[in-house]
Amino acid sequence: RLSSIGGGASVSSKKARKTTRLGLLRTVDLSGEELETYSKKSARPSATGATTDSSTVQVAPAEEVDELRETVVMEVIMKAADVAHNLQSFDHMVVWSNRLFLELKKAYIEGRGDDPQGGWFNNQIGFLEAYLLPLARKLDDTGVFGATRGSIFAQVVEESKERWMKEGASHTTNIIREGHLQFPEDDSDEELGE
Repeated sequence: RLSSIGGGASVSSKKARKTTRLGLLRTVDLSGEELETYSKKSARPSATGATTDSSTVQVAPAEEVDELRETVVMEVIMKAADVAHNLQSFDHMVVWSNRLFLELKKAYIEGRGDDPQGGWFNNQIGFLEAYLLPLARKLDDTGVFGATRGSIFAQVVEESKERWMKEGASHTTNIIREGHLQFPEDDSDEELGE
């Protein structure tokens, strides 16, 4: 039974069933002033054999809220989420860059945009330098990832840029070739117009 924990004990009282499931408290004090764990009535052995019982932990008062800072941090995180693949690794960047190229190529063939192949290699460098690197540095500046983890995003972008400078031309050639295979340009319309 899912409501049983440890040595076959089950939640038996009607009240206990309303407030606990799998031995976890269903209600939480959202003020943050205190956290309550199990009640004495539902004391059960844990997986390690220790018995859990009621305990209340007093939490320190929350720091003063800086709404402007919170808003800025959330905006930076939302922007980063939009391009998170570029902040993970070079390989992720190439995979998603290729997918974007093919999407743009398809739109071009359907008459809904410009041909992406002109300048693709240089545009990737520009995107890394002008958008991703400043964004990665802003993520570090927010401080929400700690002193040691925040700088990893800028490092990943800088490494990706270095690799793109070395390997990007071949990736660009390959994706342009793939774009021509998947979405061949139809020259019959141009012949009719001549």
